[in-house]
Amino acid sequence: MGWLVGAIFAGIFAVACMIATIQSSAPDRVAPLVISILFFCICILCLYQKKRKAQRAEKGVVEDNLPTGYSYVMSAKHMDGLPWGEQADCNVYLYPDKYVFWRNKNTYTLSMDKITDVCIKTDVEIQKAYVSSVGGAIGGAALFGKLGAMIGGRVKEKTDTTISKFLIFTYNKDGETKYISFEIPFYNKKAPKYVKAYQAQASGHQNFQL
Repeated sequence: MGWLVGAIFAGIFAVACMIATIQSSAPDRVAPLVISILFFCICILCLYQKKRKAQRAEKGVVEDNLPTGYSYVMSAKHMDGLPWGEQADCNVYLYPDKYVFWRNKNTYTLSMDKITDVCIKTDVEIQKAYVSSVGGAIGGAALFGKLGAMIGGRVKEKTDTTISKFLIFTYNKDGETKYISFEIPFYNKKAPKYVKAYQAQASGHQNFQL
């Protein structure tokens, strides 16, 4: 924002100098010049606001009802575990002590002290784990909940080259193992940070500021 203000002031100063010069030689040209300069400044401001809006959307602006202080945010598609439809667009926020899932101003919070595992798996890995289990009887229920049953329960092992990737949260609720899963872009660079954050918390790692 600072550079924009500086540029505007510099432009105004330059225009003032030009007006003074023109006014001394051709007063009738001053008004059209002023109007042109004002129109130019308005266009610059509009472009700046449009760019800022795009940047805020890209970076994931803090949504309604969300506290500040998150480390990362990424877009994902909900698969299972929350009262949202399959493939529903949502945002996953990483905080120092929790994960927050957001969609349409509704949020769900999962504290790290309830989590037993956070991992990234491809559909190929899920299906192979299901196939390797005894008759698939255990895999569907134990391996990643409904996501495991849906992917692992396919009649044949996956053979096409398209690979899907999932971020899966395993947690304990009232003594029962639960899962929350999301489909993420295959080359998502943020997702591993969500896994590492839990692993650091689980291992008791502490980061001291010097």
